[in-house]
Amino acid sequence: EAAMHRASELDPELIETRCATAWLKLLVVRDWTGAGITFDEVLLERPFCTPALVGRALLSIAEDRLTDAAEFLREVSTQRPLNTSAAALLCWQEYLAGNFENALAFVSQLRATGHAGRILDAVEALAGVLLKGPEANLERLSHQLEDSPRQYAKLGVLGYVYGMTGQSEKALAIIDAMTVVGISGKCDYAYSVALTFLGLNEHKAAMEWLQRSYLQGSLWSLGFQLDPILAPLRSDPQTKGSFDSMGCVAA
Repeated sequence: EAAMHRASELDPELIETRCATAWLKLLVVRDWTGAGITFDEVLLERPFCTPALVGRALLSIAEDRLTDAAEFLREVSTQRPLNTSAAALLCWQEYLAGNFENALAFVSQLRATGHAGRILDAVEALAGVLLKGPEANLERLSHQLEDSPRQYAKLGVLGYVYGMTGQSEKALAIIDAMTVVGISGKCDYAYSVALTFLGLNEHKAAMEWLQRSYLQGSLWSLGFQLDPILAPLRSDPQTKGSFDSMGCVAA
């Protein structure tokens, strides 16, 4: 915030500064109206500005407008074919829409062209579990995490699978493995811990960790109102109200 304030003093009209300010409003301040106004103003001046297009896409996800989000992300992919983030976010958008087969197909296509990253890993794990069931994905997830134990999103899905299959001790061990402070000085595993508690059917604990994820401005928090795996929390009277407090709309 201090950096954005200083940049605005130096050159308030600089597009990069305005985009960064809008991203801050989107993820931290949660001033979605203000973020949308800034993104739209930037796109009027520079129609193919990637940070503004991606920001507008994520804002559309937060506002439950997945069709608009897909259009913004496809525009980025068209204008910037090598932009890996937009392609990965398109996979996430398909997952949020409940199109699990499409999401997995997109992930496979991107991997075939050399794409990689945590968003793809997370979408592949989440869509795979919801499409094929927890037990069908247990061995595959366990094997993949042997070489990459700090892939928190996949760890969270594995913890969810352990919980759903009655392996509570292993699920709790997953939580212990994740709850360490990252390089940034703050935890980046809150969404993953929430998934594990959800698998254990501990809805209150899962909701508490989702709120941490929201307060930290995580990417995943923008999709809480749509995330298919979180449906039990949105329908539980004890946790439904917490979604409203986070600015989420129950699906």
